[in-house]
Formats: sequence, structure tokens, C-alpha cells
Amino acid sequence: MEYREREIDLINLLWKIAFAWRWCLVAALVCAILVPGVKYYKDLSSYNESLNKQEEVQTVKNTMSKEEQKALLTKNLKADEKAAVEMAVISTKDYNDALKYLNTSPVMQIDAYNEQVYNLDYYLDSGYVNDANGVNKDSYTNSVLAAYCSLVNDGAVAENAARLEGNMYTVSQLQEMITAEYVESVIKVDIIAPDAALRERLAGVVRDTFAANSDKIASDIGSHSIVVMSEYQTTRVDNDLLTKQKEAKSRLTTAKTAVDTNKKNLKDAQLTAYNNLVALDEDETSTNMSNANATSTTTDASSSETLAKPSFSIKYAVLGFIIGILVVAVIVALIDILGGKLNSAAELKDVFGIRSLYIIRKEKHYKGIDAWLYKMRYKNKRNNTAEESIEHFITNISLLLKGKELDRIYVTGTKVDALENATRDVLINGLGKEGISVEFGDNVCVDQNSLVKADEAKAVLVVEGIGTSSFNNICQEFTTFNQHEIDVVGGVVIE
Repeated sequence: MEYREREIDLINLLWKIAFAWRWCLVAALVCAILVPGVKYYKDLSSYNESLNKQEEVQTVKNTMSKEEQKALLTKNLKADEKAAVEMAVISTKDYNDALKYLNTSPVMQIDAYNEQVYNLDYYLDSGYVNDANGVNKDSYTNSVLAAYCSLVNDGAVAENAARLEGNMYTVSQLQEMITAEYVESVIKVDIIAPDAALRERLAGVVRDTFAANSDKIASDIGSHSIVVMSEYQTTRVDNDLLTKQKEAKSRLTTAKTAVDTNKKNLKDAQLTAYNNLVALDEDETSTNMSNANATSTTTDASSSETLAKPSFSIKYAVLGFIIGILVVAVIVALIDILGGKLNSAAELKDVFGIRSLYIIRKEKHYKGIDAWLYKMRYKNKRNNTAEESIEHFITNISLLLKGKELDRIYVTGTKVDALENATRDVLINGLGKEGISVEFGDNVCVDQNSLVKADEAKAVLVVEGIGTSSFNNICQEFTTFNQHEIDVVGGVVIE
């Protein structure tokens, strides 16, 4: 006899998990403590280990020169391995420098397509004249113009601006914001500071610097006069700045490629030496740079970062709580799927094609959450009284047997011994009134006498238990019925 494939009743499985809420809660609470606890223990161990290493490194730093420290970090490497590490360190420094410049340079943050610029145009009138004999001497006008432009382009203006109260930029950063050039007798000064207020302050520094150096230039080169011809702010597209920004980004990309290439083939020992050497260079650099510049470092040398002491994580507690629920759900599902037991009354019909005519539910007095779950589980089902259920069952059996012109039924099954005497008496008396005799036996697969009586009756009623009847035994039982052409009228299921 072939049976239908046994399928998992997901709704029934979910209700089983729901009724196991106590185990879910216990497992969830245990995991909510255990998971973050294990994570905290591992993090604390790593923290203490890293702290000890930092202390050892700091001790070495305090007692050895930088060159001695580098030699110590690479002493166990071969010559070619050491060279590869040094190349990776150099490329990393180039990358960090390029990245720091992009992140901290004010002109790199300016929108070159919408650049706000402050223009100062100076007109220079030199004191050059022909001599008394009318002989034309070489003009020193261009030398005077170049002297004023050098005050801007060589850094004198930037140094004066750096001394302004409230200044937050370095001389080199200010130098990038101010440029000067001359055309014929006109000096053009462009200021591209990030904000209008700073542009105006820098314009004032240019004016003051030019005025302060006018007498010296006249003494060194020749007499002249210089006046502001025009002074205005405008918006423009700065192609020179665009090119400069593209070149800076290109340098960063090239440097990053070099870092990846040089680190690709490093072994563990080389990587350790590389990380320590980079950290050593960063420590030395950080003593000569501001905190803002120090934040630009993005290398893999995590040992240079300040270690944060681990703490108990709420996130992992929530994760552990969920894991605990899932663990119990998986266990319940595995028991249901792999347990080899009858999981529901519907399986008799779905697999064997036999209707469950009577379901015997043990009386349970649910309270609290269990009572609510039980109510929700059976809220869409009509709950007949025990008397109504047995009467309906007897009527069903009698009609089925009369339709087959039978007046005798044999009760067997893998759990027929679980039928209480009171239930047996009700069946005998109820069916007896309908002219049907009832006889109870044992499982036909284990008791030869029960098989003979079932064969004589030609009609049987099977009794199976949810969670107790072995599915394989039920299959064997129904195969026996089929072999002996015994009609299975229906089933009684004990929950």
C-alpha cells in the first residue's frame, strides 16, 4: 500500500512552539546573559592583551631611538622581506600625506566651478626717467612689480596673516589661498579663502604688507608709487584650481594602489612589522601636528589608536535573547519533524486517507498565558461537550457500518490500550443500541489473535495517539490491513 508523502503542518508546529513559551523564555534569558558575556570576555581579553603590547612598545620607545626601534622591529626579516616592508611603509606615508592634504587643505574644499574670489588690482608708477643727456637706461619697473608679487607668492603675506588673532590655518594653507601676478604695470592679487570674512581680512593683510615694504623696495630697487586701482569680489570657474584638485585626487588614487600592491604579498611577520613601523612613524608625526591633522591617518595600524575599554553590550543582549527563542523553536521543530511520531489528527487523513471520527482531549486546566494560547488555538472551532462528541461519533460509526452492511467492528491500533474503561463502556453500550457489536483487541502487528479477530470482523476502528504513536508502526499496521483486505472505518485520536 502506498501512502501520500507526509507533510509538515506549519500552523500546528507554530502552536507547539508557542506552547513551549516557558522554555523559550528561559533559553532567551540565558542567552541574553551568555552571548554578551562571552563577547565581553573576549573583548576584555583582547583589550588587556593590546594594552600589554602597547605598554611594551611604549617601554621600548622610551629607551630606544627611532632607528633602533625600526631595526628591532625588522630584525627577524630577511633582506628582501625587509625591503618589501620598507616599500610598503613609504607608500603608506605617501598615501596618508595625500589624504591629509585632501582632507585639511582649505582650497581642496572649494567648489572650483563656483569659486568666490576677492580681487585686488594695483597700479604701479615707477620713478624711471631718462638721464640728463637723454640716454635711455634699462627700466627697473618689472623688478619693482616682481618684488611686490614675491611678497605674496613667497609667503610674506601668509606669515603676516598667520599671526592674526583667531586664525585657524597654517602658513602653507594660507599661502594656497593668495596668488599674485603682474601684467605690464598692473599687479593682480587673487584671494580664494573659504569664506567672505576671511577673504576681506586677507585683503587687508595684503594692503598692509605692501605699504610696510614700499620704502624698502624703493630703497633697494628704485622710486615708485603704488595705488589700488580696483578692489572687488566675484564668482568664477577656476580652471587652475580644478587641475590642482584633480591632480591631488590622482595622487591619492595612485598612492592607494601602491599601498595595496606593496602589502599584497606581505606575510604575517612582515605585516606585523609593517603595522608597527607605520605606528612608529605616526607617533613621531603626531608630535609635530595638530589634532585636526592627526585625524587624517587611515592606515591599518590600529595599534596607534586609543584603545576603548569594552563594556556590556545591549545589542548583543538583544541578539542573545532572540537566539535563545530560535534555539528552542529549532529544537521543537526537529522533534516534530524527526521524532517519527504522529503529529496531528489530520495526518491520518492526509497520509492514510482515514477520517478521525473522534478526538479524545485530556482535560487540562490552563491558566494565564496557557489559557489564552489555548483559547486562541481553538477559537475558530466549535467545542462540543464530551457527551455531544461521543454521540456524534457513535452515529458516524453506525451509519458507516450500516452502509457497508456490517454489524460488527473490531477496535485496534497502536494506542488502543490507552482507551479508558469508561470510554470503552460508552462505545459498547452506544453501538449496541444500534445493533452493532464492539470488541477490543491489541495491535494487529504484535498480537496474532487480534489480527485473526480483525480479519473476521472485516471492519476495524484504529486508536492512535498524537506524539506517542510511532509513524512507522502506523504504516506497518495499515499495510497489514491492506494485505488482509480489512476495512478501516475510521480513527480515534488521543491527544
